[in-house]
Amino acid sequence: EDALYKFSNGSAQVMVCTDLASRGLDIPDVKNIIHYHLPESEDGYIHRVGRTARWDKDGRTFFILNDEEQIPEYVHADICPFKIEESMYDVNQLLIPQARMATIYIGKGKKDKLSNGDILGFLCKKGGLQGSDIGKITVTERFTYVAVARQKVHAVINRVQGEKIKGLKTIVEEVR
Repeated sequence: EDALYKFSNGSAQVMVCTDLASRGLDIPDVKNIIHYHLPESEDGYIHRVGRTARWDKDGRTFFILNDEEQIPEYVHADICPFKIEESMYDVNQLLIPQARMATIYIGKGKKDKLSNGDILGFLCKKGGLQGSDIGKITVTERFTYVAVARQKVHAVINRVQGEKIKGLKTIVEEVR
């Protein structure tokens, strides 16, 4: 759940998953799907690539193939082959840009009568954040996840240590 939440709120740039993630996940703005194993069926393929085609969005699909594999017949799209030669890239220099957001965990939730507004107010007043530093807030029954500007995550955690939210002491920590 932590990895899925971090990907959906922009705290992680990459998510590696099985076909299980191709169904039922509502994550907006997925730009690329990279098939490192071929989908077992056309239905599986449709659901995988459907993660990039939400409403008015678009995205790209890539296949990583070995010499014995080929694009399945059910893929009806323009294919642009690209072969990576070992000499083209120094793998040590291929870096994924760091995500703009980080995720924090707050050990209180709906059962403690917390709302998104309570969390926003707490992080702004006690944590010293601006509204623009805060992304997606998800309050569950027993805990809360919040996307926070990555460059401010450590400062906000230090500022709120020992502080109360709606009169309750709680744990606030970065999700790693």
